[in-house]
Amino acid sequence: MQKLTSNRVAGIAALVFASLTWGTIPLILRYVDGSPFIKVFMRVFVAFVVIGIWLIVSRRWRKITKLDGFTIRWLFAQGGLLALNWVLFFGAFDRTNVATVELLGYMGPVFVALMIPFVLKERFDKRIIIPLLLSLMGMVAVLIPHGFGFSSDLTSQIGALMALGSAFTYALLILMAKRIVDTVSVDLVTVFEALGASLILAPFAWWAFSQGNAPTGGITPYLWLAVLGAVHTAFTGVLFFYGLRLLRADQTAILTYIEPVSAIMFASLFLGEVLTWLTIGGGLLVLVGGAIVARLDAQEGVGAPPIEVPIIEN
Repeated sequence: MQKLTSNRVAGIAALVFASLTWGTIPLILRYVDGSPFIKVFMRVFVAFVVIGIWLIVSRRWRKITKLDGFTIRWLFAQGGLLALNWVLFFGAFDRTNVATVELLGYMGPVFVALMIPFVLKERFDKRIIIPLLLSLMGMVAVLIPHGFGFSSDLTSQIGALMALGSAFTYALLILMAKRIVDTVSVDLVTVFEALGASLILAPFAWWAFSQGNAPTGGITPYLWLAVLGAVHTAFTGVLFFYGLRLLRADQTAILTYIEPVSAIMFASLFLGEVLTWLTIGGGLLVLVGGAIVARLDAQEGVGAPPIEVPIIEN
């Protein structure tokens, strides 16, 4: 291990802030009912609008003209994969308990570590095993008091498979994004991903709306969905891709374990949910895993790309 470089500090800080922000999503969803298709569509569409306005105001939209056809298709494919990931994840909640969905859905870092040699052609980093196991153990400890378990009921089993599918698509998202964020600015990656997901989800959201599955309670739930889109998708999406640019994909994935742990902590703080010693211990294991990842130095063939980029690109 070596002293943290300024790039690694910036990348880790961006990922930690994004993960902590995502941890507040369950708090917001308490105020939003209705179809998951509508929720996800609103989230990505608002993100597309927000980043689109930023590109126009900053005149960075001109960079789009420099993208070749292959890159644009790749970015749209990211959007399709994002849509599939969130539909699987949200849909799993309707079929099995929350703890099971969270644990299986966050098997993504395991898939990332296993798939790196095949997708990114990078050597498997054995140093990642210990922090990965610590984080997984922490996740299990955190979720056991919240009803983690498998059921023989077919609906629950389908929900578990959907959660596992969301983990696999999450891994693909990170690995595909890692191949492109080094050459395409993070705001362009975010806007194309959001646009692609919006186009795919639009007909499903319209169908759900026509079936009477829209959020109830007037304009309030739509305002919360707008917050999810602007803050939890657009802003944190840019932060996430920025962090991914500076770190290895497997290290990035492990640091995102902060999200579910922080979600439970926030639920205890703001919703009065019980916080057990097992939950606290599990959270500490996740933090230890993240701390080990933060201190991993770059090694030839396994380290993050040796690039220097500012936090705010010109």
